[in-house]
Amino acid sequence: MIDSDAKLKQAKLSKNSYVLTPDRIMFEERNDKNGSPYLEIRYYDHNAQHISEAHFSSNPSSIKKFNINFLRSHLRRPELAVEFTRPKDVVRYQCLFRLPSFVITGKQHKFWKITEKVFAEEL
Repeated sequence: MIDSDAKLKQAKLSKNSYVLTPDRIMFEERNDKNGSPYLEIRYYDHNAQHISEAHFSSNPSSIKKFNINFLRSHLRRPELAVEFTRPKDVVRYQCLFRLPSFVITGKQHKFWKITEKVFAEEL
């Protein structure tokens, strides 16, 4: 298992990775081209650069995926075990989430995709 410091160092040295140091996070409910709501989460750094991720809630498996991939790491108090089923609920309760110290992204074709989030407790 690689520790967080090693992951950060490796990502900073790689030309196919980018490390964002976010200073704020924005949650927004959006609609896709079919009118279905989804959650867009943007991480901004102090230079107003951002990286975003989208989470859909159209079926039970995508909701479960969001609860596992996002909620587990972002909840300030994981013991709350809250499950959100609509993007509106996540936006309403955004004060429950913590901001990562670093967001590591990897290049996929011409886009950047979030591969890892490092929180202060892991450093």
